[in-house]
Formats: sequence, C-alpha cells, structure tokens
Amino acid sequence: MATHLDGLAALGERGRVEAEESRLLQPNTYLEPFALRALGVVREDAGLIDRAANRFEAFGLVWHTARTRALL
Repeated sequence: MATHLDGLAALGERGRVEAEESRLLQPNTYLEPFALRALGVVREDAGLIDRAANRFEAFGLVWHTARTRALL
C-alpha cells in the first residue's frame, strides 16, 4: 500500500489519493506517514510533507525521512 500511495502521488492522481485518505490516515500507524506524504505531494502542501517526514523520523525510518525532506 505504501508503494501504491507513492505511485499515485507520482502520477498526480489527487482524487485517488484523497479517496484513500480516510482509510489510511490513521494516527500512529505505519501507513500514516505514507498517506501524509502522498497527500502533501498531490496538494502541493509543504506542511503535510513536513508532518510525514516527522512521522517517518518517529518510526526510525531514516531513508524515508530523508527522501521526504528532499521534497521540501
């Protein structure tokens, strides 16, 4: 699902990312930062991307944190 969200965001599929939002944007879950990042990308919202980076960091996902911060 994480890769699915990344792919939708890369394709600019805002409607499809937003359709997944309510199901995947659950606090403190593994998929939360992926959903935040995808939403941030399709909405061009730096605040969401920053939140995603912070969540990745909290989970200790260093590579994903760096990759997400590079979007800012």
